[in-house]
Amino acid sequence: MSGDGNGGPAATPAKIGIVAGMEMELAALGPWRDDGRVATAVSATDPDRAEAEAERLAVEGCRFLLSWGIAGGLDPALEAGTVFSAVEVLAEDGPAELLYSPAGHFAALYGSNHPVTTVAEKAELFAKTKAIAVDMETHRIAKVAHRHGIPAAAIRAIADPADRSLPKMVDNVIGEDGMPRTWPVILDLLKRPWHIATLWRLKRDTDEALDGLRTGGRELLSNLLERLDASD
Repeated sequence: MSGDGNGGPAATPAKIGIVAGMEMELAALGPWRDDGRVATAVSATDPDRAEAEAERLAVEGCRFLLSWGIAGGLDPALEAGTVFSAVEVLAEDGPAELLYSPAGHFAALYGSNHPVTTVAEKAELFAKTKAIAVDMETHRIAKVAHRHGIPAAAIRAIADPADRSLPKMVDNVIGEDGMPRTWPVILDLLKRPWHIATLWRLKRDTDEALDGLRTGGRELLSNLLERLDASD
């Protein structure tokens, strides 16, 4: 048995490294977050940081990378709270990467380096790519997985459907710790009080997405961990 340099046994690396954009998404892991087979990281919705954190998890010994959290809907048929996995991520800045789908889904996800916030942008992306949803982490996580020769997957839930536009403030609302920043929201509402209805709807849709992660998302993660255990 190898040691940790202090005379004791070396810590066993986590099997799966999970990267999410926000702390609330990691919180939706529930008890899985404390599972010894799982290591987590938050990117603060920054694609560069998502890639850096995925790299760190891979170097630390994770043999599977998972992109976890909410996503914007591109397919008009998908409602808020819909949970999905995908077999492919279409990268904005590179080649498409294959993903492992624990549910046998056959959908594609689109990876963007900037927020996709308007109904028009979503419609254009759907027409161009046929990807069902968009996020800002999966394509960078999959890139790291490919570099290290390990598999990657995405478990996501729709937070803003294809027919919803997001207020511009969301571009700057998540802090370095992955937590929402209150002041940008307050300042925006002081200038544009009519955004209250939009924010309330966004909160409702996000809550439905997080509920979906707590139920269907956790079930998919459980399935994934069972398969990893069986492969040992």
